[in-house]
Amino acid sequence: MANLIITNRCNMHCDFCFAADSRSGQLREKRVQMDEAEVRDWLAFTMAAAIQELRLLGGEPTIHPQFADFVRIGREAGCKITVFSNGVMPEAAVEALEVLSPEECAVVINMNAPNNAEDAQRQRKIMVRLGLRVTPGMTLTGPEFNFVVPLAAIEGFGLRKSIRIGLSNPTWQ
Repeated sequence: MANLIITNRCNMHCDFCFAADSRSGQLREKRVQMDEAEVRDWLAFTMAAAIQELRLLGGEPTIHPQFADFVRIGREAGCKITVFSNGVMPEAAVEALEVLSPEECAVVINMNAPNNAEDAQRQRKIMVRLGLRVTPGMTLTGPEFNFVVPLAAIEGFGLRKSIRIGLSNPTWQ
């Protein structure tokens, strides 16, 4: 499997984010997102390696202005689309994903990402809309963990019956 980081921009500030360094300091001034030609080149390379999955990451990949185009390009190439997101995504991104079947698309939504109640409410609404396309995720940064949150989301929002668990050390800033 191969992951494509299409942007280092994000709409959250998670303490566990592996991309945080690329969003701060001097790197903030450097190129922060891929263009369509780069995505097409990467896709051709992975297809030649018999990888039939386009895995989009960031920052927050859904805020890339060409996100919907990248999803379409991946599907036209016959790839399954997998997106790793905080779940607080623009409407155009939701629309690009909800037209795909759960067999064509997987969206891993990190449930401990929202910074406030408004973002958490937006995330819940998007999970309901995307339904079986969504695998709820949690990132563990310490010994305390509550499985009730993703389990309740699976049942209440009609999500895939699996949970992605990430392990991380906090980013100290």
